[in-house]
Amino acid sequence: MAMTLSRKILVLVAAMLVGLVAVVAVVPAQADQATQTAVYDGTSTMTVQLTNVMGQQTSVETYTNPIEVVLREPSPYTNDTNQFYLSAQSKPVVNDPGEVEIMSVAPVGTDVNGNKILLRMWKLQVPTGGTFNGTLTDNHFNEGASFANEIDIPIEVAPNITQVMPEPMANGTQMSGTVTNNDNDFRAQIQGNTHDQEHPFRLTIEATRVG
Repeated sequence: MAMTLSRKILVLVAAMLVGLVAVVAVVPAQADQATQTAVYDGTSTMTVQLTNVMGQQTSVETYTNPIEVVLREPSPYTNDTNQFYLSAQSKPVVNDPGEVEIMSVAPVGTDVNGNKILLRMWKLQVPTGGTFNGTLTDNHFNEGASFANEIDIPIEVAPNITQVMPEPMANGTQMSGTVTNNDNDFRAQIQGNTHDQEHPFRLTIEATRVG
């Protein structure tokens, strides 16, 4: 009887040790869920409607610029409702027409708990593997944060006087894209209008992973 009880105790202790090892083994697996970052370099091509100082449509122009795209999956922000974070920025920024900036969310500060305060801008979805789409639901123009999603285009500020200026993207701007070839190739199309509804545009991004 004493021998049987001892064996039961040993079996119980062994089971507890196995369970403890199993719990500890889960920790590295959780580390695998950390945000993965992919950086892409490529080219953006923008076709946009221009206007004169009176707001009348003039020409449709096309501009090509180098661009950097960053994808982070899952989003590094705990209160981001998107499955991933996306940003795209012309690089370098030299105030050329056709430059662009896109941010799916914009961190604007930190709360008392140390969490990032976010302005949610794009609603992104991944309907099938390798494809995604999105809608700019809030450009936060009234908060002065529309700089996070804008295009730089020539604006006629006086007759025959033109300056390259940023124009915020309008709410409702659409995005669709793919990430293919083992995540090495990024393609996206963004189509919409500017906040003032005067410059409809179409933007194509083609980039290859570099990091």
